[in-house]
Amino acid sequence: MANPFKGDKEKLAKMNFRQKVDYIWTYYRFWIVVTVIVIIVVGAFIQAQLAYNPDAMNMLLCDTYCEDTETAYASINDDFREFIQLPDGEKDPISFDDTISFSADNSDYTAGVMLQKLMALVISGDADLMIAPESAIVYYGAQNMFSDLSEVLPEDFFNELKEQDLLFETTYVPTEDEIKDGAVEKTFYCGIRLDELDYFKDKNISLEDMSCGVIISGDHQDSALDFLNMLFGRESVMADEISGNET
Repeated sequence: MANPFKGDKEKLAKMNFRQKVDYIWTYYRFWIVVTVIVIIVVGAFIQAQLAYNPDAMNMLLCDTYCEDTETAYASINDDFREFIQLPDGEKDPISFDDTISFSADNSDYTAGVMLQKLMALVISGDADLMIAPESAIVYYGAQNMFSDLSEVLPEDFFNELKEQDLLFETTYVPTEDEIKDGAVEKTFYCGIRLDELDYFKDKNISLEDMSCGVIISGDHQDSALDFLNMLFGRESVMADEISGNET
């Protein structure tokens, strides 16, 4: 079979370096670009797989602004890693998702896509802690998306936050189908105000009326609650568990 590249090889053999570069770019630029894109995509996929931690808490950062998220998120992971005394070499204990926005001027289609993504994360248990404007926590808390903080926080921690007026409520009104299944209307503490804290500001993460809620279906709710311990200067629960497992 004839070699289709034989003619190219003969032409290239007679060219200097600059001519070879020009010739290859002129006739093979498409394949060069495709190859580079494939290498980048494969590299990013491998990097993501190496960094992926199925045991990481997923924190949703909604409507937040940060110029350098990579540095900010790495710093938060370092702080939490040290707080829970995670051994060196372990993967990051927190993953971040900052793609959901409630206050942006989105089209109906974009808003619908974001809502579908949020619901998928919540239903699947892939979201544990939401940082968002207080209005968003109240709205989705009314749809029973967040845990009752009086039930999941230690009593002394809950009372401390309540005394500082950092807790706020919402009212969950069940649908007719939910009522048939035994659900009842309830008013509960769904969120914590974070504006008084400097932690996120020090990471250059900003949001007006910053609040958080512990997602009721999260697979790593214990990590979310321990993150709150870190934010408010309390002792880590997970650190004791990790050190106990090591022994």
